[in-house]
Amino acid sequence: MSLSHALEKSVSRQKENTLRKPMVQDRACAEPEHLLLGKYGEDTAVSYLAAKGYKIIARNIRYKCGEIDIAALDGNEAVIVEVRTRKVGTLMPPEDTVGPKKLKKLMLLSKIWEQETHFCGFIRIDIVAITINDGKQPKIE
Repeated sequence: MSLSHALEKSVSRQKENTLRKPMVQDRACAEPEHLLLGKYGEDTAVSYLAAKGYKIIARNIRYKCGEIDIAALDGNEAVIVEVRTRKVGTLMPPEDTVGPKKLKKLMLLSKIWEQETHFCGFIRIDIVAITINDGKQPKIE
């Protein structure tokens, strides 16, 4: 194939591609299963906490060093909530997946959040562990 013939073929392909309508996929279908599971867990945790009387302040607060899943108020106390969601049959229950390293990070994130929001009061860190069993209500601890 000559260089000019290859160039013509390339140009014609580019024209064809620009004339086609781009395929738009549903965002939910494009997300990996573990992200969908995490979002479901966070939504479930928000509903659970709200039903317990917590006031949800914010979700998915991102900083350079990490993310706070949920910030809430329980009376006058601020609560930084880490949500862990697992399906039945995984190696470890969700509450056992938070180790010393993650706890240190959560403490750092809570200090950054406190400084950024100028919150004056007690702050605690809670873990909401959600276990999903197909066909049944999720177990929330």
